[in-house]
Amino acid sequence: MPKLVNEFAWSHSRNNAFHECLRRYYFSYYGSWHGWEPDASARQKELYLHNKLINRWMWKGKVVHDEIKKLLQQSVRGQQPQGLDQHLEQITQRMRKDFKNSREGRNALHPSKIVGLTEHHYSEVVTDETWKTLNQEVLQCFQTFWHSELFADISTLSKEQILEVDTLTSFDLDGLKVWVALDCCCRKDGVVHIYDWKTGNSDYGATSEQLACYALYAHARWGIAPSHLRLIEFNLARNEIRGHDTAGLDFEEIRQRILTLAQEMRDRLQHPNTNLAREEDFPTTENPCVCKRCRFRGVCLDSPLNKETNPTDSHSKEDRTYF
Repeated sequence: MPKLVNEFAWSHSRNNAFHECLRRYYFSYYGSWHGWEPDASARQKELYLHNKLINRWMWKGKVVHDEIKKLLQQSVRGQQPQGLDQHLEQITQRMRKDFKNSREGRNALHPSKIVGLTEHHYSEVVTDETWKTLNQEVLQCFQTFWHSELFADISTLSKEQILEVDTLTSFDLDGLKVWVALDCCCRKDGVVHIYDWKTGNSDYGATSEQLACYALYAHARWGIAPSHLRLIEFNLARNEIRGHDTAGLDFEEIRQRILTLAQEMRDRLQHPNTNLAREEDFPTTENPCVCKRCRFRGVCLDSPLNKETNPTDSHSKEDRTYF
């Protein structure tokens, strides 16, 4: 079976990584590539393992998004929905399993399939109460969604009206592949509603840019005009729903901005046509705060953090159950 080709593409999350730290961007999209292959170099495998690590806030968002996806897919398939208590129990059981596997370092065996938490990987001091609170926050976010009018409204839609549920897909933009994953997209009375779930603090401007990209996708996929689009952010942690203005959406402006941002990425490549990159062309950030929360901090030898300290990769295996 031929190896996968590292194809250049653009996404909102990839763009964020590029502008926060170029070295982290390189590790994520180039250095760790093929790290899952048996014949990969030790460095590739090392970077691939670190690329799959997530912190507890990312884990919180992943668990909530996954359970909402399962809930909505039941509606799409016409299945009898599970009760709230069943979903809450499954969430807690899933978190217990993820936590135990991460604490015992099992993610090193299958980094893409088993959750690995940076808190365990770097032996960070996290109190018992913090882990318990995290579980309660996840449960509360899901309950907020379950009891919302928004979910009640989506539940009344037919299978044909629910266009997408948290599906990674792409569209072509003048030869550029653009990846998107809409949390939920529905059509009601000729209007397409695009929903984005948030589980923590969110930047309104950044979310607007993300949703603008989703709007461009809807236009490319279904030919939807701005006047027939609704962009809706649901912050489950705050139980706050707010719409993002579509009246001023200019698809040509959005298109040009994405192409410009993608070109900035290409300009860093050694060979843009073959998407070949060199580590030395992607310097580290000078912001220690960015380094302290980076999943690659233990293997990024040039980071300002490692010039001051010498973090090690280790795993805490203390046998506790927090939730």
